[in-house]
Amino acid sequence: MIYILDGHWVFKRYAKLVDERKLAIILVGIGQGPEKRRFIDYGPRGAFSYSLFLTEELIPNLESYYRINPEKRSLAGISLSAAFAAVMLMDQPLSNTRFEHYLMFDSAFDTDANFLYNFAWFEEYIKQVEGFDWDVHPKLFFSSALQHGNDAETRGYMDLLVKHGYPIENIHFEQFDTTHGQIGEPSFARVLQLYFNY
Repeated sequence: MIYILDGHWVFKRYAKLVDERKLAIILVGIGQGPEKRRFIDYGPRGAFSYSLFLTEELIPNLESYYRINPEKRSLAGISLSAAFAAVMLMDQPLSNTRFEHYLMFDSAFDTDANFLYNFAWFEEYIKQVEGFDWDVHPKLFFSSALQHGNDAETRGYMDLLVKHGYPIENIHFEQFDTTHGQIGEPSFARVLQLYFNY
């Protein structure tokens, strides 16, 4: 099962990629709700509350209806929701919900907006959760758009993870010669090839 953040934008396109490959994957698209709500839920102001909603309400409720192996779930985000997925990753020790893969496409890790994320915020948060001295480390997929995308920000965040002890062998990174708005499909197609081509 792949939980897809910002599903209001990308779900139909990702579902088409899965259908074309005839893959037996359940996709769950999670939309933003009211317009621009994503800036609260996916940003620092609402990330903790939204994380609790996902891990304590939405995911347990959905998975009570489906025969899901909890060791095989994945979380995908794009832009700001990918940065939120990184917060979910760091919250793993505090949560009952684990993901096998975190799929982060052209993530908004370092912005000038004071209500969104920057590297200093992530550095401080990693220190608060005491780094990544875990028994199991999920596989991370990062992509970046080379045409006016978040390539430098993505590489900077990966460096931050490795600096604080995340195993580099569990990090996969690909760059695409496309724009921020077009990064979703090639990234998701590559993820299907890497992790779900059973």
